[in-house]
Amino acid sequence: MLGFSKGKMETNQIDWELYAVTRFLGRNRLLFEHHQEVLRDFLHFFSHLSTELHIFDVGCSSGFFLVILRELGFEKIEGTDISETFVSHARTKGLQCRTANVLNGFIPEEKKNKADVVLLMDILEHLPEPKRALENCRTLLKKDGIIYITVPIYDSLTERLIRTIRKKTRLQQAKEHDPTHIQAFSETDFYNLLKEADFIMVESKRLFCPIPIISKRKIRDFINLLLPDFWKGNFLRVVVRLQQPVPRA
Repeated sequence: MLGFSKGKMETNQIDWELYAVTRFLGRNRLLFEHHQEVLRDFLHFFSHLSTELHIFDVGCSSGFFLVILRELGFEKIEGTDISETFVSHARTKGLQCRTANVLNGFIPEEKKNKADVVLLMDILEHLPEPKRALENCRTLLKKDGIIYITVPIYDSLTERLIRTIRKKTRLQQAKEHDPTHIQAFSETDFYNLLKEADFIMVESKRLFCPIPIISKRKIRDFINLLLPDFWKGNFLRVVVRLQQPVPRA
């Protein structure tokens, strides 16, 4: 995961190298149902794209999604992460990755406007300035490029009920999931953020709706098919593109 610079809000309290060795992100993505649904959606989306595309993963951690893209046939793939531990691990997998901070002008001149797709996979909730991160990612994109983003949201019926019963705020819920979460987006919050950063929505999807009282997964999956979208949403997946300037008359 991407971290951020010391001296910004809570960032001086976070040891991202310790996070890299204690948070088993790849394992979690394979074992937990909510991450599995995000992964299935990722595979479906990228299996329909040309493998000639240049993809840049911002906050690549140890390269989990880059490895998947490579297995899908993509060759023009690279990433950055703030943790040298994560980056070193990614390089052992033969991935082109380097250490960088998305909030600090992290793009060298030769990388600007080169990417067809930028990935931000569960990154923005860790950042004190998500708008600035999005704006910095703009410099990576080609004119017709897109950003594929996932963020946890707290809009599902289950999350709202739990929040009400336990008298928790959205941010308190977020920090229970991961203490380095400093943003707790709703769907509306996140759409407003994208608009402020001058991005246009291409598509969006709310992923996963936990139903704690039902233990059998097949039954939960069936109920999820029947539920309206506004009751779902442990994750929001969006694809956005750059706001193009309006031609002058």
